[in-house]
Parts: sequence; structure tokens; C-alpha cells
Amino acid sequence: MVKIIGVIGLGHIGKPLFEALKYYHKDVVGFDKFNKSDSWDDILKTDIAFICIPTNSAENGKLDMSIVKSVLDKLDNDNYKGVVVTKSTLGLGFIEEYLKNTKLTIVVFPEWLREISAFPDTLCPELTVFGGPPELLDVVLEACCWIKRKKVNIVKPGEAVMIKLAANALASTKISFANQIMLIAQSYNLDYNAIMNVLMKDPRASPRYLIPGTEYGGHCLPKDTKELSNQDMDILFKAVEKVNETIKKMMKI
Repeated sequence: MVKIIGVIGLGHIGKPLFEALKYYHKDVVGFDKFNKSDSWDDILKTDIAFICIPTNSAENGKLDMSIVKSVLDKLDNDNYKGVVVTKSTLGLGFIEEYLKNTKLTIVVFPEWLREISAFPDTLCPELTVFGGPPELLDVVLEACCWIKRKKVNIVKPGEAVMIKLAANALASTKISFANQIMLIAQSYNLDYNAIMNVLMKDPRASPRYLIPGTEYGGHCLPKDTKELSNQDMDILFKAVEKVNETIKKMMKI
């Protein structure tokens, strides 16, 4: 039974989650080394701890896991006994390797939220993915009681990581696709808005992210797409990034 809930990191992911948990539960603590918060010792007393810390791109283009690893290592070294739930975006292969050498119980529970609507997106996620043993799902859903079990997609931890990256890369791809159509249409003096308005009526095309004219940006799309574009097997996402860079340069003119 979950009695005390913890949130590590109170930024754009952790803050709305912390507020939602506080609304539904009595004992919720939050720790953030850069902001006024509860203590690390308070986190160690919790039954479940959500990790909501940033993962930015490293110099090689892949996601930098150093901050996430340092938090997990600290929990492990301090003999944390609760369930660790990673909301932070993870790099490919990281969680599988980490699980081989830890005493922690870790599950992957990715977030899908937009910065402009972080709180409602936390309460009403469009997609819910749980990466871990199915028997631990009840623990997570006891904390996140606003999420209905029937809407949860249960997969392995590494698969949950890939789903998060793939979903954001799909959005980036659609934006670059729309912009590429715009660039070609302009070269023939065609009305690209008229073209896209019809294309979005095609049952094969979802209209979301298909409006050309701006680059993809924000906190997640660029870094998550870059994580995939820097894999040895990638061809597609390098092209997606190239189109995006072209649009960014055009917008500066």
C-alpha cells in the first residue's frame, strides 16, 4: 500500500505531477536541489518516488544520462526500498544496463505533456505507457489514481523508452514532412496551404503536426529526435533534422 509519495525534480515535468499528487493524496513530498523543497531524507521515507529530472542532449547528440544515473545511484546507495518510477526521458539501452546492476525496483512511466498545458496533460495523458513487471502497475496507479488501468499499455522497460522517443520523433517527422511539401510547392509557385488542407482530409493522414511554416521545437522533440538520428541504423531522422534546419534558417531571413 502506498502511504507516502515522492517526486524528485520539480521542473516542467515534476511540478504538475507534484500538484496532481497533492490534490489526491495527503502525504506527498517533493525534492529539488535547485528550489525550495522537502529534504532527500524525506524522499527516502516514501513508498514510491517519481524521477522527473532533465535529460538533455550530450555533445555526441545522444541523450545525457548522467543526471538520471546520479539520482538512481544515490537512491541505490541509500538503500531506497520503494518503487522508483522514471518519468524522465531515457536514452536507448540505458535502463536495460542499469537494471543489471542495481538493487532498486525501477519501472519506466514516460510523460507526454506540452509546456503550455502541463497540468491538464498530466491529468489527461493522450497516451499512457508502463514499462515494467505488470504486478507493479497497481502500485503506480494507486499513486496516479486519475489514470484508468484499461488505458495503460504494458510493455518492457526498454520498449517504453523507445515508444516515448518514437512518438516524439513521429511528430518531428510530420512537421518536417509538411515543411518539405511547402518548399517543393513554393518552387513551382503552388499554394501549399491548399495542398495541405486537402491532404489532411486523407484518411491515411492525421492533421496534427501537418501545418507547414514553422520548425519543430520545444523541450522534447529536438532532443528525442536527435537521440534516434544518432543511432547507427538511422537514415530517416537525419533527413528530418536537415529539413528542420532549413526551415529555421529561412525563418531568420
